[in-house]
Amino acid sequence: HQVGQLALVLHHELREAEGFEAACLERLAEFAEKDSRALSTTKRWLREPDVGLALDPEWRVQAGQVPGQVIGRVDSREVNAVTAWLADLARERELPEKLVVIHQFTDDMVDHSKLKQRDNLAIVLNVDGFGGQSIKRAKYRRFAREAREFNPGFKLFYEEDTDLMAPRQVMALKPRPDLIVYE
Repeated sequence: HQVGQLALVLHHELREAEGFEAACLERLAEFAEKDSRALSTTKRWLREPDVGLALDPEWRVQAGQVPGQVIGRVDSREVNAVTAWLADLARERELPEKLVVIHQFTDDMVDHSKLKQRDNLAIVLNVDGFGGQSIKRAKYRRFAREAREFNPGFKLFYEEDTDLMAPRQVMALKPRPDLIVYE
C-alpha cells in the first residue's frame, strides 16, 4: 500500500476551516481517535470515500484511570477487528483505499507485531509523542524498522516539541515517512 510521497495534516487549518463538513470531520476524527469502540457511531462517516480513521491508544485507559496521567493501550486483537470491519466496509461499498492511522509513542500502546495488513486499507503506524529531535528520530527509526510491513508516519508538535524539526529534516528520515502530521 502506498499512502503517497507526502501527506500533511494541519490540524489548525482544519479547526479554522469554515463549513459544516469540516466541523463534522474534525469532531469525527477527535471522537474516533479517543476510543476505537466508537466505530459503530462513526460508520455513517466512514462510508464516505474521503474519510479515514485514526486510533490513538493513549486515550484508552482502564476504569478509574485518568487519560493524560496514564498512557493507555489497545490490544492488537481489537485493532485487527476494527481494521477487518473497515476493510470489509470499503470492499462492500467499493470505496477507494481507506487510510488508518495508529498513533504510538511507547512499545506497549499496541503490539504492532500482531497487527494484520488488510486489503483496501493503507495502515500507518504514526510515531507520536513530543520531545527533542534525537529522541524522536531514534523512536521513528526503531518503530519503522520493527514494523516494515506498515506505512511509517511521523508526528510533530508546534508547541510541545523542543527544537522543532524543519520539513527538510523530516523528509530526510529513512525510510521517508508516508504521513507527516503537524499539530
